Amino acid sequence: MKKIKEPDCIELTEDQVASIKNKITASNLDAATQELVIKSMQGMIWLNKMLAAKKLSIKKLARLFGFKTEKKKSDQHDQAPPKSGSSSDNKKQSGHGKNGQDKYPGAKREYHPHETLAPGDRCPLCLRGNLYEVNPGIFINIKGAPPLQATVHEAQKLRCATCGEIFTASIPKEIKEQKYDETADVMIALSRYGKGVPFYRLDKWQKYLGVPLPAGTQWERVEYLGSSLRPIYEYLIKLAAHGKVAFMDDTRNIILDLKRKLKEEKSERTGIYTSGIIS
Repeated sequence: MKKIKEPDCIELTEDQVASIKNKITASNLDAATQELVIKSMQGMIWLNKMLAAKKLSIKKLARLFGFKTEKKKSDQHDQAPPKSGSSSDNKKQSGHGKNGQDKYPGAKREYHPHETLAPGDRCPLCLRGNLYEVNPGIFINIKGAPPLQATVHEAQKLRCATCGEIFTASIPKEIKEQKYDETADVMIALSRYGKGVPFYRLDKWQKYLGVPLPAGTQWERVEYLGSSLRPIYEYLIKLAAHGKVAFMDDTRNIILDLKRKLKEEKSERTGIYTSGIIS
């Protein structure tokens, strides 16, 4: 077999490529041939760039030029086609473990678009089909952070060298120019009265993580929050005063006298004596 000579490496600039396109368009070739020549040149330029960037594998090259790997006939008959949606045709996607993405409703979500491609673009691999969007690739990243976080906003200031006038950048409207947000007050109250974290302990925790929140300040914020909720509290007291008498026991101990009474009442209703434990 006659040895094929290795082709020379040709590097073209963007201006040279544009000049060649113009010459092809101005030639006597028919429109179909002109399109074929231009696309062939574009394909070779793209191929050189991908090879230089090391973004093409042997498998991708074989698929690009239409080569398919052969399979034994016995394999084609012995193996049944996998069912759609089965674990054999798709690897397990990330973000779908014991606690999948649906278990994180409070997580911040960020969408990362493709760096160079968008829906509707021509496929850079086969140069034939158009791209369309499918389900995104998902992974969950969990970071440690203080219970209460702080953001330092710096508004740029510019001074005129002649008149001395200072021009200050405006803060976005969605950012409130106040030190403690309402959500911070709620978080302090939940930590103290919902989770039982004392003010001094949260004070130390915040200091360790670089966002100081003194115990005295925590009390002031909770008192401010309580004053806004006091009308609701007083209205609930009025509703409770007009309600029926209610009993509540927050211990886990069983009241033996009440247990016997409830057991007797149940026996009278059903006609059957039961010895189950009532808690």
